[in-house]
Amino acid sequence: MVDSTNKYGESPQERPLGVQDFLMTVYCQLGLDAAIIQLPGKRGRPTPILPRGSPILELTAAVNGN
Repeated sequence: MVDSTNKYGESPQERPLGVQDFLMTVYCQLGLDAAIIQLPGKRGRPTPILPRGSPILELTAAVNGN
C-alpha cells in the first residue's frame, strides 16, 4: 500500500489518522463501545468518552491475526 503526503512529507493526503482513531481502535480491542459509553461532563450532562474517530482496521487485523 502506497500512501501519499504533501510535497514536504508533512501531512498525509489520502487518509489522515489522529489520536481519536487510535483511541477508538484501543477501545474496540478492549470490547468497549465508545459510541455509547458516556461520562458526566462539567455541568453534569452526559458526554461521550470519544465523540469521533473510527478504528484503524490495519491495526485490528494485525492483532486478530488476519
